[in-house]
Amino acid sequence: MADDRDRPRFSYIPGLDGIRGIWVVIGPLLYHAATDTVSGGILGIDLFFTLSSFLIISIALNEFEATGRIDLKAYAGRRARRLLPALFLALGLLTVYLVLVVPPEEFARWTGAIFSTLTYSANWYEIFSDVSYFEDFQHSPLRHVWSFSIEEQFYVFAPLYLIAVLALFKRRAYPALLVTMIVGTALSTWWMGHLYPGHGDPSRVYYGTDTRAHSLFAGIILAVAVRMYGPVRTRAGQLAWVVAAYLATFFFSWAIFEISERDAWMFEHGGFLMVAAISCLMIYGVAQPGEAAWHRRLPAFLSADDAPWAGRISCGALYAGLFTAGWAMVSVVRGNAPFDHWPYLLGVGIGWFWYGADRPRVGPLHWFLESSLIRWVGKISYGLYLYHWPIYLLVTPARAGRLVPGVDVIEGNNLVWLHLLLTFAAAATSWYVVEQPVLKRRFPILDRPMSAVSGTAAGAVAVVLILTGLLWVNTRPAESGPLSASASPCTEQGLLPPPSDERLRVLVVGDSVALQIGEALCGWAVDNPGRMVVLNEAHLGCVVGREGLKRIPEGDEGPVGELCSAWNDEVPAHVMLDPEVVSWPTAVQAFRPDVVLGHVTAWDVTDRLVPSLGDEWVWVGVPAYDDYISAEYRLASEVLGSTGAHVYWLEGAHIRREIRPQNHPDRIDGLNQLVRAATADLHFVTMVPYREFIGANGTARERETRGDGVHLSEAGMAQVADWLTNDVFDETRGWATD
Repeated sequence: MADDRDRPRFSYIPGLDGIRGIWVVIGPLLYHAATDTVSGGILGIDLFFTLSSFLIISIALNEFEATGRIDLKAYAGRRARRLLPALFLALGLLTVYLVLVVPPEEFARWTGAIFSTLTYSANWYEIFSDVSYFEDFQHSPLRHVWSFSIEEQFYVFAPLYLIAVLALFKRRAYPALLVTMIVGTALSTWWMGHLYPGHGDPSRVYYGTDTRAHSLFAGIILAVAVRMYGPVRTRAGQLAWVVAAYLATFFFSWAIFEISERDAWMFEHGGFLMVAAISCLMIYGVAQPGEAAWHRRLPAFLSADDAPWAGRISCGALYAGLFTAGWAMVSVVRGNAPFDHWPYLLGVGIGWFWYGADRPRVGPLHWFLESSLIRWVGKISYGLYLYHWPIYLLVTPARAGRLVPGVDVIEGNNLVWLHLLLTFAAAATSWYVVEQPVLKRRFPILDRPMSAVSGTAAGAVAVVLILTGLLWVNTRPAESGPLSASASPCTEQGLLPPPSDERLRVLVVGDSVALQIGEALCGWAVDNPGRMVVLNEAHLGCVVGREGLKRIPEGDEGPVGELCSAWNDEVPAHVMLDPEVVSWPTAVQAFRPDVVLGHVTAWDVTDRLVPSLGDEWVWVGVPAYDDYISAEYRLASEVLGSTGAHVYWLEGAHIRREIRPQNHPDRIDGLNQLVRAATADLHFVTMVPYREFIGANGTARERETRGDGVHLSEAGMAQVADWLTNDVFDETRGWATD
């Protein structure tokens, strides 16, 4: 074991702020902004797990070695001051938005998400609520806070675990920590592979504290190993760590663009553990001074310290060359020409040259990560991650367009830049106005650790009480029975337009894809006032075939969509106020739509156990099931068109088969053919070539419109809405859209 004098005291390492800064931007922020481009951006969260645990354990061990104890009160106060102020601010703003903007019946479903965020149990709430992380339609502004919950659960576990091991094993505590964490890492990695559902949705293993613990345990292993063996002192050792840190950084950069968190091998064969190991190499490469020492031994002509122009030019060329080589490597790996975007490459290369020519010999990696801009981004990284996802969701292309006179929508790269600008503005404001003053104890009530804990706990209780009160006020059931009138273009179940309203009435029914399209049509109606009113009656997992069980994948059985299994049951009109009730006959009678839009859903191509067909599993292609599902779609068409509406069925589009093995193109094509044949003699039914519009799997158009291979991206939603309103409705109903 290293002597106490040799053990590094990691109180503050500028480069670690730099790691946070660079990977929070090109990681989660860009992943959520452009999933197809930065497919592995979310791996930045795994890096955060490892980095956070390394820092927490290092600081705790510093304290123990200096004082012989770990002060839990001070520890809790530090964590509370760092995490809770910005969280309370974000949740407070979100609550105000929900109360003012979201309909009362929709607001009720957010209470669980907000409460679980406050209690740092959001990841388990998502698991038990069966919420998928990987489906694009999950428009929850708190979708991203699951990682905070895992970290906070670790923050509770870590000091208690340390105190117990230090007390039990005394002088052998470090080896005991190392061994138990290695075992824990192995078990967590194995457990992730064991629970991975193969072709099913991997959200359970992605969200779970138990399955993600290995990334946190890796940070503990690194912190303890540094304590046991001390810093690297030999030139060969320092050079080896420099090379390892460079290779790890280049590999992580490559992984951000090339590895997807949906890749099966990441779960089944230790891919996330590999990311944790790479993260450890990066962290230690920055945490110890090996690169700086090595870089000072470079020849004088590479030095900018002595100020000769030759030295400045050569040092600048070194940095610019490293950037260009990295750019070329990533481009070649991605199958692109390295210099297609040469103006951008030239501009950034000149910037690297200019900064490199003015830097001392500290090493390119240290210099970059310790630069003031990157460290500043690292300091506000908590706010960047906390605020970015709500901003991405709320600032839609149409809303963004209203910020610029004469512009209808802002989308594509322009929208990405706007999202990033607003995110940085929110995070910087939060840092300087709220977070930093609390950290520096500029508020007297927070001068003592227990005051911080009790104050933040009181704040949490206040938020919950206010939230509950607002929920009670805003979600009391309506006393009156009849449906009331509304002039809104996106009407709710209880707010229907009067009969004299001349706008085109569109009723949307179906599954999550139809739900998205209904939202897109609502957005179109808002942007084109006086043209259309939309009632969106679609629901997640909605089926047309109402009976029995579904099986996805084989062995994973469950009932068909519970809400929509009763779609043909009539209910009193006032019951339509309940968002948990689906009744298509009542909807068409109350709304009197001109157009009904449905979706030939992939849920109807899964293996099905239909009681009326016997006790054997059946699917599309089995004659008995073909007859059954054809009759169901015909009945649905007759019900939806019973008041004179024209019924459009969007053809089912092919789905990426890795999501479910049942999603074979033959099954989806077969279902489309069955629906077409079943409704061929119904003059008020039209099959819409949605599959053709989306494009085949793997094409550029399909990747643009359906990021997860099933659900529409923001851009895809807008494109489908424009297509339906300008081509489909216009062509088949004679409704002019100009």
